[in-house]
This record gives sequence, structure tokens and C-alpha cells, in this order.
Amino acid sequence: MKKIIKCFLGPKRVRLAFIITAGFVLFFIMTGCEEHRTVKRFGFVAPVTMDKLNECREMYAEEKPYLQACMDSADIGNMSVYLGQVDTNSYYTFSYYEYIGDKDAADVEPGANAGEAWHKSDLLARRDRGKWIEMVEVFHFDGDPSPIKNRRRFGCVLGIEEKDILAYTQLHIAVWPQVLKTINDCNLRNFSIFLGEVEKDKYYLFCYYEYVGDDFEADMKRNAQDKVTQVWWTYTEPLQRPVPTRKEGEWWHVMEELAHVK
Repeated sequence: MKKIIKCFLGPKRVRLAFIITAGFVLFFIMTGCEEHRTVKRFGFVAPVTMDKLNECREMYAEEKPYLQACMDSADIGNMSVYLGQVDTNSYYTFSYYEYIGDKDAADVEPGANAGEAWHKSDLLARRDRGKWIEMVEVFHFDGDPSPIKNRRRFGCVLGIEEKDILAYTQLHIAVWPQVLKTINDCNLRNFSIFLGEVEKDKYYLFCYYEYVGDDFEADMKRNAQDKVTQVWWTYTEPLQRPVPTRKEGEWWHVMEELAHVK
């Protein structure tokens, strides 16, 4: 104890060294006491026939509490399910969720023990490995930490041709720093893009992101006005195929959120 007191009362360099050492010790104690849990992100897509659209919406609305219990028991959270029309007769559900357990991707089955209520319909709106198609994440950007409350979530879709997949994925291995900064400055967080072959030789990109700002339209306008982002889009947009059902002014078609589980 006397030695410790001397350190505090001794020369400035000694005191500084002690404070730095103590800070490192405290840091390792605080960060090393709990097991580090890595978040794994998943994207799945499945077709829905036109005659099942309303039933699909109703099922997710009715089963949300039950779905929450299933997700909690499987170490899964922040799950969102979206419905989107990609052409005249084609609809797809896109499911995004985060897993904090230690299983491999092939073993993660949200709702696997959900029972009769979960499997009561043949909507494809369920976790069936024969019908849900697992997608590949080709881009992710966390952004700065932000409060969880008051977040708006978005699911979007557009097409891509097989010949353009390699170029598109290579571009997103190293997105330009200024593009990422603009995304962050415009209050977009937890931004992921997934690639999937939804049918034979038919590919789509689905993106999920969260908005944490107060004026979405103003922030998106600011994002579009960024000069570096505009140049970036001259590389990415020729590789993308917007769906014909998108609304006026959309590039990525914004999908309808069917359910969200925290």
C-alpha cells in the first residue's frame, strides 16, 4: 500500500505511468469478464402466391406474440419480415434477423419448435429450408452507435443479372470511405445487402437498414447530393436492375413490413 501511495505522490512521470497501467487493467477487467458474443446476420427470401397475400399478412399480425417467444428461445432478435412485388405476378417475402448464439448458420432454425400454429398454413411464410432460400450478405455497415428507440426499419429489393454479380460484389468488398461516411452522416445504421437466386437464373438484391434521424426525406436528399456518392452510383447502378413495380422516384423498391420482433 505504501508503494502505491508513493506512486500517486511521486514524480509526474511515475504517477502518469501508474494511471495508464491502472486504466489498461480496468479496461481488460471490464471487457474480459463477459464472453464476447458476435452478431450473425441472416437474410432469407421466399415466394408468395397472389392468392395468399392477405392470408400471409394476417398470419404475421396474429402470430407476432408467439413469434416473439420463438425468437427469444432461439437467441434470435431484431427480426423483420417484408413483402414486396417484383413484377406483375411475383411476390416475395424477405426476412432479416440477427443471431447471437454459437450455432452454425445451417443449425439456426427460428420457429423450428413453434408447433401447429407456426405451421398452420402453406404460405411459405415459415422457416422451411425447402422453401426459404438463404441469401448471401455482400455488404454490411454498422455506422456509429445510436439509441435503439425510435428507429425506422426498411427492407428494399432490386434485381441483378448473373453476369454482373462478380463486379457488384467486388465493389462492395471495399466501399469508398466517403460513401460510408455519407451513409453514416445521413443517419443510416445497420445497413446490409443480401444476394439471392430466388428462382433458377433469377437473382435479386435485398437490403435492410435502420434510420435513426428525424427527417428521412431530407437525409436521403442530402445523401443523393453527395458528390462522391454520385460517382459511386455510376459504378453500381449499371449493375442493378430496378423492379418494374417500384414507385415513382424509387431506385430500390421499398417493401411492406409484415412483422418486426425485437
